[in-house]
Amino acid sequence: MSSKCMYTALSVAVAFSLLGQNSRAQSLAGGPRESRFETRAQLEQEARVAFNDHRDTEAAVIETRLRDGDFQEGDRIILSIDIPRVLSPDNTSFLPLGGIDTAVVRAGKVLQFVKVPRIPDLSLNGVLRSELADTVTAHLSKYVRNPTVRATPLLRLAVMGAVGKPGWYLTPSDAVLSDVIMQAGVVEKSNLSSTVVRREGATIWSSDKVRTALADGRSLDRLNLRAGDEIVVDSKRQWSVMNSVQIIAGIAAIYGVILTTRNIHK
Repeated sequence: MSSKCMYTALSVAVAFSLLGQNSRAQSLAGGPRESRFETRAQLEQEARVAFNDHRDTEAAVIETRLRDGDFQEGDRIILSIDIPRVLSPDNTSFLPLGGIDTAVVRAGKVLQFVKVPRIPDLSLNGVLRSELADTVTAHLSKYVRNPTVRATPLLRLAVMGAVGKPGWYLTPSDAVLSDVIMQAGVVEKSNLSSTVVRREGATIWSSDKVRTALADGRSLDRLNLRAGDEIVVDSKRQWSVMNSVQIIAGIAAIYGVILTTRNIHK
């Protein structure tokens, strides 16, 4: 399947998921909505715990996320925007507003609204995924009445190493880590217990942390991942005839040294 077809299929699947979400979820005007993502308060608490436990890399990742937000230029977001219908200027028909759209974060971390015309761009600088729907709702509410917003941010991650189809994958950011690895294909040589997560060449999640994340069923969001991160699956060590020969030769050499030493001391 081509990357374009895969992306189209993903967009359709996420769109239906958005439509199936709880329609009673409230915006800022009606109270807090239940989030599938880490809230700012939760991240602040996690950063404090990581700092106190001297987990400096983890604390730095979370603090960067709190400061800069979750969104980068080029990120894609599937938005479902529902706006009560309004009359056309001549009062003869209703104008369709809103709908489901795949929005792209543009230069400067701004979000453009294609389905709702004449709405200014929205800056996503410093915005977390858990804050996205309410941030968009508050922005639209300045220009239209009673908008209802549902949002699914997508993550572009690399799955590399000992997998069936290494490469880049676009997936909902609340997806479980193990599901993303399964997309790339677990093969006989895959050693999941030695999987790490890297960002810009540095390891941000060690194999121990990844094993815990896989066992707990943690999502990409809970792991504080962002676009461009790499999930690297190590290979199992392969036992070969050459390994056996080398070990036997080594043992024989050691035994020979022992015999020689004994003969010298007789």
